[in-house]
Amino acid sequence: MKTKKIRVLIVDDSHLFCKFLASSINSEPGFEVVGIAHNGLEGIAKARELKPDVVTMDVLMPEMDGVEAVGKLMAETPTPILMVSSLTKQGAAITFEAIEAGALDFIKKYAATDRQEMNQFLEEVIKKIRLIAGIKVVTHLKQFPEIKKRDTKMITSPKIVAIAVSTGGPSALPVVLQELPGDLPAAVIVVQHMAEGFTAEYARWLGERCSLAVVEAKNNDIVKSGVCYIAPGNYHLLLGNTGRIKINQEPMFQGYRPSANLTFESVAAVYRQNAVGLIMTGMGNDGARGIARIKELGGRTIAQDEATSVVFGMNRVAINEGSIQSVVPLDKIAEEIVRQLFS
Repeated sequence: MKTKKIRVLIVDDSHLFCKFLASSINSEPGFEVVGIAHNGLEGIAKARELKPDVVTMDVLMPEMDGVEAVGKLMAETPTPILMVSSLTKQGAAITFEAIEAGALDFIKKYAATDRQEMNQFLEEVIKKIRLIAGIKVVTHLKQFPEIKKRDTKMITSPKIVAIAVSTGGPSALPVVLQELPGDLPAAVIVVQHMAEGFTAEYARWLGERCSLAVVEAKNNDIVKSGVCYIAPGNYHLLLGNTGRIKINQEPMFQGYRPSANLTFESVAAVYRQNAVGLIMTGMGNDGARGIARIKELGGRTIAQDEATSVVFGMNRVAINEGSIQSVVPLDKIAEEIVRQLFS
């Protein structure tokens, strides 16, 4: 019996890039490029006609950029969309606007002069297309209310929430953070597996949509209640005994940098029973070992459920290993975090 191929539509204004990407995807068993478009308008029309399984979409295009194209495509022909983003401030900003409009994930476009980076891009794009193909997509994220910020105190937070998230995280994490109050009596630390150079813009984007203050973590930051710290791309984030953040570029740990396992283990050592650990959607097993340590030292542990996860991977491993006390759907996670902090 012939296996059904994953049908891909490429939307990018560069004819050369489209030719290169189409050739690479078509050379992979089980994949087929069914169409190419060079701007958002053309992409919407071809998605409507061809009904692909996945759309790869450039963020910066003439006539209609990626954000507008994603919004219209999701309204007319809901399809898993993978954004392809250049590493620029403008490119990063538009990428997260596209995530808000309904795109599932993004990947950094490779540097044309760097063959190693090009090969890593191709490996990653195939992996991400395979992961998001067939996912039931939603049209839009929940609309964000008007946000009123509170002044954060220059004191070490008495409690902490540590979150690990990977594939599917850029769109899932704001669903959780937007429901947490600005006067949360805990700091929040997030390890989101994301390319270096994008996390600062991601923190800014989240901060505009949440009551919590959201920042990209910096070395020696004081851990304060009501503040969410995003681990910088390609840096480990740990907590020191003095209540300050330590970031470093020590070797990858079990294939990850940042490593949620290392973050969780340092959180457990410093906060013990005053820590809440959460593992959300993501591929692999990062965080499972560390969240077990949080539970062992008296902290509380939560995992996102399978039904609402883009990839039931990291959370599945932790659940199967018996390290999770509460398994909840995405829209109930914030409520469960607050309950655990006050119980």
